[in-house]
Amino acid sequence: MKTGLTRLAWSTAKLPEDCLQISRLQSQALDRELTRVETGLLKHHFERCETCRDRCEELRFVHRAARRYGVELIKKAVQAK
Repeated sequence: MKTGLTRLAWSTAKLPEDCLQISRLQSQALDRELTRVETGLLKHHFERCETCRDRCEELRFVHRAARRYGVELIKKAVQAK
C-alpha cells in the first residue's frame, strides 16, 4: 500500500469521469453494501487503474483505523478538555 500525504491529498477534481464515478462508489461502499453490478464495476476498474486501486487501499486503511481507534481518540480528546 502506498500511503503518505501526497497520495492522500489528491483531488477528485482532477480525475477522469470514469475514475470520478469509481471514487463515488468507493465512498458509498464505506456506508452501505454495494450491489453486484457496482462491485463488478469497481473490480473491473481496479484491474486497469492503479491510481484508483491505490486510493481504495488507502481509504480502507483509514476506515479501519477510524473504526479501531476513533472511539479511543474521541475519549482522550474529551478527557483533555
